[in-house]
Amino acid sequence: MKDAVKHTVTSKPMADQCMRDIEAMCKEHGYCVVKITAGGISEAQRALFHIWCREAAVEFNKRGKETDERVVKVWMKHRFLGVEDVVYGSKVLTGQLRHTEDLSVGETFHLLEQMWEYMAQEFQIFLPIPEESHYKKLKETVNGQG
Repeated sequence: MKDAVKHTVTSKPMADQCMRDIEAMCKEHGYCVVKITAGGISEAQRALFHIWCREAAVEFNKRGKETDERVVKVWMKHRFLGVEDVVYGSKVLTGQLRHTEDLSVGETFHLLEQMWEYMAQEFQIFLPIPEESHYKKLKETVNGQG
């Protein structure tokens, strides 16, 4: 058995498979670490957001507007997610940029939609949409094509 397995559980048979994998990993390695999360931004969505920030930065650099992926990421988060107050103990930090990891899959899809449209309309930058991406599948579903 591999030393790392990741499952997205959507059915009882898949949950049963997870249990078999946990048992096999414990038997082979003596232990395993299980992380259970629900909803939230998917790794595929996170990766696409970073790819798009990088692609946009490359395009801006070609046009003589020096920038990098980090700057585009902060710009998009500020433009489309905004800021919030964050409480740390008895302290409140006002105006903190929202984090993408706090978003649901739907909220992340909306962020990606806004980013794609903004880059296309305002700068004629057409960010790549991978054929097999989670984003493309959600887009097709929203548009009644999936």
